[in-house]
Amino acid sequence: MDTNDKKGFFFSNNFTAIPVNASQDALAQPGSLQRQTCLRIAIYLARRGHCVVGLDALRDYGRAAGMNGAEMAANEQGTSHNAKDSACMRFVQTIIDKPGPLCEQDFQRLHEVGYSLDEILEVITHVALNIQLARMSEAIHSSGEKED
Repeated sequence: MDTNDKKGFFFSNNFTAIPVNASQDALAQPGSLQRQTCLRIAIYLARRGHCVVGLDALRDYGRAAGMNGAEMAANEQGTSHNAKDSACMRFVQTIIDKPGPLCEQDFQRLHEVGYSLDEILEVITHVALNIQLARMSEAIHSSGEKED
């Protein structure tokens, strides 16, 4: 691919091309993910210490969104009773646990169970924002503590 062909694409560290307009559209529009999917991700991130919202509050939001206790317990463990959502939870685990860039197979697994590119980008964004907000919150709280 010559330099002109690369315009309009974002290249990850493994040289996977993602159209830039797809990523911009995903961030500029209302979310593509279902509310329950976002809550599943947040519940798992909270269990792992990567969310500023507590598990109790997330469980309340989950119940209000029609989720049951067994599903939310599974989400805390990084899985789901639904195959599509379980694949998403594995992807979230991969983002958190795997050093380095994601590989093509990581994206392909989500695509195979029905996630669109916009939804995949939203999952990545959701995880990244939660982790960064949790780090910022921790830094703010720890900087406010005075040493004796």
